[in-house]
Amino acid sequence: MNEKLNCYGDAIKYNLLINYIRVNKGYSIRKVSLKSGVARGYISDLCNGKYHNPSLDVLIKLTKAFNCTLNDLIIVKEENKRWI
Repeated sequence: MNEKLNCYGDAIKYNLLINYIRVNKGYSIRKVSLKSGVARGYISDLCNGKYHNPSLDVLIKLTKAFNCTLNDLIIVKEENKRWI
């Protein structure tokens, strides 16, 4: 689980579904890298949980590679729904 601070300084908890979507689409990390323009090593680190906070630019590139929306890629934990 990852956290970011909202404008009130409260932690927003979320999960990235990069690896889940990648596997369900049958994409290798190399294929995601080629389709998105994001470095293969960085995608691997995101999928393995080494990195947790990709930039909005990276997330947008991944949504284009997966043909999905940001809402498909990020799940905000239920306790944070009051902020959305």
